[in-house]
Amino acid sequence: MYKFFYPRTIGIIGASRNPKKIGNRIVNNLLENNFPGKIYPINPNAKEIMGLKCYKSIGEVPDDLDLVIIAVPANLVEGSLTECLQKKIGGVIVVSAGFREIGKKDLEEKLCFRAKACNFRVVGPNTFGIINTKHNMNCSFAYGMPDRGDISFITQSGAMAEALIMWMKTENIGMSKIIGTGNKMDIDDADLVSYLGRDKDTRVIAMYVESLKNGRRFIEIAREVSKKKPIIALKGGKTSGGIRAAMSHTGSMTSQYSLYEAAFKQSGVLIAKDTTELFDMAVALSFQKPAKGNRIGIITNGGGAGVMFSDLIEEFGAEVPSLETEVKEKLRRVLPEIASSNNPVDVLGDGGFERYKNAVEILGESNIDLIVVLHVETTLVDPKEVARGILESSKFIDKPLISAWIGGERVKEPMKMLVERGIPSYPNPRRGASAVKSLIYRGKIIHG
Repeated sequence: MYKFFYPRTIGIIGASRNPKKIGNRIVNNLLENNFPGKIYPINPNAKEIMGLKCYKSIGEVPDDLDLVIIAVPANLVEGSLTECLQKKIGGVIVVSAGFREIGKKDLEEKLCFRAKACNFRVVGPNTFGIINTKHNMNCSFAYGMPDRGDISFITQSGAMAEALIMWMKTENIGMSKIIGTGNKMDIDDADLVSYLGRDKDTRVIAMYVESLKNGRRFIEIAREVSKKKPIIALKGGKTSGGIRAAMSHTGSMTSQYSLYEAAFKQSGVLIAKDTTELFDMAVALSFQKPAKGNRIGIITNGGGAGVMFSDLIEEFGAEVPSLETEVKEKLRRVLPEIASSNNPVDVLGDGGFERYKNAVEILGESNIDLIVVLHVETTLVDPKEVARGILESSKFIDKPLISAWIGGERVKEPMKMLVERGIPSYPNPRRGASAVKSLIYRGKIIHG
């Protein structure tokens, strides 16, 4: 598995001079992102592609190949695999589509038989490829490269992977690895979770799953990995319509959602409702440590926002407890007389750097398990001052901390300031509530 992520040499069968072809995009992505190894384009009809010498066949390549990417029409893939026997090959990614997902099950079975005979491990077919930011490797047809981070994403949908890249760039979040599983002819979710569980550059594993190839094996592996690292899964194909769509997408046979839900729960996998929740949970678990309990302390400059957030988090069993008498007394000493020292703590609409800083520090010394800071944009305060207050106070607390904001353009910069310093920040309370849920759930796994 290591050579899929850290290859020194890559061959691209189906490399192309045509910018509209996938084989062209993959070569371009490797070059554009400064892949540190050697790249060998393979195309019998070209002498050079993007300044690289092109080879007519695998046999002409002067090196062994740690990784081979196949991007040719489906009817040529089996022959390309056979051609790989001429070289020592570490692994193969079959980007080509046109197999089980369009009803050509026999063609995929022949391909699987050939791969086993060649003794190659294969990702795909019908996959968008693999990205490893830590190795400057973009072996995919996706535009763009994520920033470096420690969230890895396993996905059965290439479009989901591309959307994730754009989303994470917009929100200033880095990634470690992105793997498209495609039809899972050989390597499947269990193999990848097992590898990422040992990967030092992965802190959180996020997944988009339509089907599991071997549910029992996945449960066994995920149960062990989830003891060390959080795993979050979004299941596609929950309804009869979704199941039909999954069949036409990757040819996947998918069972009732309740069976997947039970399997995930048995193995310690956190279940996300949608893509937004999947990514928000991953960010929270990447940036913050798990909560030791479900007692949430809320700081807000708007009473309504505090009430709304309390409702959202109590839906999944979080508690917004009353604060100890001595904590309330400390808050009264640093807040205006008309401010609320109850939980949620209301620092009022003109609350800025000092009030937020003091409130966070005081709750950090209380019996609260997790602190949520809310800010509703007003004309009375520069939101960046609020962010600076949160950042200053975060130096002195040892509890998980997240923030959620309600506002327009003026709150984007302070949110970025916090994210860059490892404090998850969300553009509305509901997304912040998903983060709280993930930190509480993870805490139960870690702390019991």
